[in-house]
Amino acid sequence: MNRELLEKPFDRNQIKQREGNFGKMLDYIEGHAVVKRLNDSFEANWSFAILKHEILRKNGRISAKQHKYILDIIKDLGMRKSDINQQCVQAYGSVLDHISRQDASSLINELLIQ
Repeated sequence: MNRELLEKPFDRNQIKQREGNFGKMLDYIEGHAVVKRLNDSFEANWSFAILKHEILRKNGRISAKQHKYILDIIKDLGMRKSDINQQCVQAYGSVLDHISRQDASSLINELLIQ
């Protein structure tokens, strides 16, 4: 095993980006680059198996009722959806349409005190 090669950071040009769920940008390494690194590090003598697979959900997504209520509040405040999207990305890491129910509740409380 070549541990030095295995632990070497990938070159910046090997790190790609794509839009993920909830409007977030995700960094990733293409599969062929990872396989090449493993082949080079272990002289092609490696394998893998998926031992467990589970999908975790964080508080569910914003409800339709919360979404409509927030849009009504921002309209009354003279805000645009782009304004609230920017605020949501800064505070919660996602645009309004993709925040969690818990984050939507927090946002509603913040908007009501403005």
